[in-house]
Amino acid sequence: MTKVVDVEPKLTYFLLNAFTPNIDTKNDEYKGGGYFRGINDFAMTIWDRYSGIVFQTNDPNDGWNGKHENRGKMSPNGVYICIVRYTSPRGVPQEEKGFATLIQ
Repeated sequence: MTKVVDVEPKLTYFLLNAFTPNIDTKNDEYKGGGYFRGINDFAMTIWDRYSGIVFQTNDPNDGWNGKHENRGKMSPNGVYICIVRYTSPRGVPQEEKGFATLIQ
């Protein structure tokens, strides 16, 4: 007797709502969390209030440190828009939207 067991991959992804990039090793980067092993086609973009992209990545383990493209001058305190798109292990497109509050 043979039985096929289909185990659906567990996937959780969430976005924080604030971060403090003050180099104290606590909450210094804005990035998603959860269990996202097996996701595909990951893309995160963070936008300022003038519709300019301040950070983008295709790696779910990369985070934004508060600087434009993670280098140069620190961005001003405020609320930024974050959009994350990815494909689940089963091929279902997902989208997460949130607000990143930068507090220095």
